[in-house]
Amino acid sequence: MKSKPIETSEALDKALEEIQHFDKIKVIGLMTMAPIDASEQELTDIFQKANALRKNLKERKLKNMPFDDLSMGM
Repeated sequence: MKSKPIETSEALDKALEEIQHFDKIKVIGLMTMAPIDASEQELTDIFQKANALRKNLKERKLKNMPFDDLSMGM
Protein backbone atom coordinates (compact mmCIF):
# COMPACT_ATOMS: atom_id res chain seq x y z
CA MET A 1 0.00 0.00 0.00
CA LYS A 2 1.43 3.39 -1.02
CA SER A 3 1.27 6.22 1.49
CA LYS A 4 -0.12 9.56 0.39
CA PRO A 5 2.05 12.68 0.53
CA ILE A 6 1.41 15.20 3.29
CA GLU A 7 -0.24 18.32 1.99
CA THR A 8 -2.34 21.16 3.27
CA SER A 9 -5.92 20.39 2.39
CA GLU A 10 -9.39 21.60 3.22
CA ALA A 11 -9.80 18.63 5.57
CA LEU A 12 -6.61 19.52 7.47
CA ASP A 13 -7.58 23.18 7.66
CA LYS A 14 -11.03 22.25 8.97
CA ALA A 15 -9.58 19.89 11.59
CA LEU A 16 -7.12 22.52 12.81
CA GLU A 17 -9.90 25.09 13.01
CA GLU A 18 -11.93 22.72 15.19
CA ILE A 19 -9.00 21.77 17.41
CA GLN A 20 -8.43 25.44 18.29
CA HIS A 21 -11.68 25.35 20.30
CA PHE A 22 -10.32 22.75 22.74
CA ASP A 23 -8.29 24.62 25.36
CA LYS A 24 -6.78 21.45 26.86
CA ILE A 25 -5.36 20.18 23.56
CA LYS A 26 -2.00 21.48 22.39
CA VAL A 27 -0.58 20.36 19.06
CA ILE A 28 3.18 20.67 19.44
CA GLY A 29 4.20 19.34 16.07
CA LEU A 30 3.87 16.76 13.36
CA MET A 31 4.90 13.14 13.03
CA THR A 32 5.27 11.27 9.78
CA MET A 33 6.19 7.74 8.86
CA ALA A 34 7.80 6.83 5.57
CA PRO A 35 7.14 3.58 3.72
CA ILE A 36 9.31 0.78 5.07
CA ASP A 37 10.98 0.31 1.68
CA ALA A 38 11.73 4.00 1.06
CA SER A 39 15.14 4.86 -0.37
CA GLU A 40 17.41 7.43 1.26
CA GLN A 41 16.27 10.00 -1.33
CA GLU A 42 12.61 9.24 -0.65
CA LEU A 43 13.22 9.58 3.10
CA THR A 44 14.86 12.95 2.53
CA ASP A 45 11.99 14.12 0.31
CA ILE A 46 9.32 12.99 2.79
CA PHE A 47 11.05 14.67 5.72
CA GLN A 48 11.59 17.90 3.75
CA LYS A 49 7.91 18.03 2.75
CA ALA A 50 6.81 17.37 6.33
CA ASN A 51 9.15 20.09 7.58
CA ALA A 52 7.83 22.56 4.99
CA LEU A 53 4.27 21.80 6.15
CA ARG A 54 5.30 22.24 9.80
CA LYS A 55 6.89 25.61 9.02
CA ASN A 56 3.79 26.71 7.12
CA LEU A 57 1.53 25.74 10.02
CA LYS A 58 3.86 27.42 12.56
CA GLU A 59 3.67 30.69 10.61
CA ARG A 60 -0.13 30.62 10.87
CA LYS A 61 0.18 31.03 14.67
CA LEU A 62 -2.85 28.89 15.46
CA LYS A 63 -4.12 28.90 19.05
CA ASN A 64 -2.50 26.11 21.15
CA MET A 65 -0.56 24.88 18.12
CA PRO A 66 3.07 26.01 18.17
CA PHE A 67 4.20 23.32 15.69
CA ASP A 68 7.72 23.37 17.18
CA ASP A 69 8.43 19.65 16.72
CA LEU A 70 8.78 17.31 13.78
CA SER A 71 9.29 13.59 14.24
CA MET A 72 9.85 10.96 11.61
CA GLY A 73 8.89 7.55 12.90
CA MET A 74 10.67 4.27 12.23
